[in-house]
Amino acid sequence: MGRPFLLGIAAALAQALWHYELIRRRSRDGCFRAFRANHWLGFAVFAGIVLDFSLRRVAAQG
Repeated sequence: MGRPFLLGIAAALAQALWHYELIRRRSRDGCFRAFRANHWLGFAVFAGIVLDFSLRRVAAQG
């Protein structure tokens, strides 16, 4: 996997750190906010994978 994938992983890592900050104090609102936003972490990884494979395909055709 190349740079687009690594960018997706970096975005997911940044979101995981943000989630940690939200849940660190164990407040109900912070934990619920992190829970409601956790789909973006998975989307960042997915988008990195899709972009990496798409760019590889374009490079192979051209």
